[in-house]
Amino acid sequence: MFDRIQTIDIKMLRMIQRNFRCSLFDAVMPYISLVGNVGAVWATVMVVFFLMPHYREAGVVMFFVLAACGVLTNFVLKPLVARPRPCHTYPDQKLLVNRPTDYSFPSGHTMSSFGAALIIFHANHALGIVAFTFA
Repeated sequence: MFDRIQTIDIKMLRMIQRNFRCSLFDAVMPYISLVGNVGAVWATVMVVFFLMPHYREAGVVMFFVLAACGVLTNFVLKPLVARPRPCHTYPDQKLLVNRPTDYSFPSGHTMSSFGAALIIFHANHALGIVAFTFA
């Protein structure tokens, strides 16, 4: 099953590199990825929630959810699944960022983004819909 997923990954990666490269996005996306790597967006929302009495409890919960997502993803699930990234299997592919050293699945960006969005949605449905869209 993983072989089939890996085959689909590389076909999609090659299709994107052939057909959807754009110099503007090639310049911008590494910065967007960096913001996701350090969790800057969700950390900012968390701090803002801490500062607002009505949302303070949600800010505290978000802190623990983000910490749990980070630990669960990076120290439990990724080593357990041990799925190599396509860039490790096919090193000839050009990357816009430094080659990651960890496994590819599950995505830490996705796990933390949806964890934070769920907390935001619970605190405020309208903001939560925006957060889920962003996630």
